[in-house]
Amino acid sequence: MKSKFCLVLNADLESSDETALLEKNYQNVFKPLLSFLYSHKDFFITIGFSGPQLAHYEKKHPESIELLHELS
Repeated sequence: MKSKFCLVLNADLESSDETALLEKNYQNVFKPLLSFLYSHKDFFITIGFSGPQLAHYEKKHPESIELLHELS
């Protein structure tokens, strides 16, 4: 029997209203994570974001939100 499991990632930042920190987090963590997930569509993960994070990604990187919708 093949086992499956799901990882949970809490991507919430303590200072999530700081634009520079949000952008650094996007470039160093979230963008590479999306790239990995897109190339490994059978990998199960749950990601928790804060509202300011999602608003920043939607405004500055709308392609990331579209990719999240596609992966969902």
